[in-house]
Amino acid sequence: DVQVSLADLSQRLASESTDQTTPGVLLFAEESVSYQTLFTVLDQITLAGIHDISLQAKLKK
Repeated sequence: DVQVSLADLSQRLASESTDQTTPGVLLFAEESVSYQTLFTVLDQITLAGIHDISLQAKLKK
């Protein structure tokens, strides 16, 4: 895993996805992450030109 600051996220995703015709992202968020933070991250992903986004969740046991 690599940590990337929110300010650098869009640029990093764009540079990592240049060789893919339809890049996608699997987004995992812990339960403690606020909706505001989650939507800010989603905005950064779409700013990078990535529109295939899958939100992932773990099932509670």
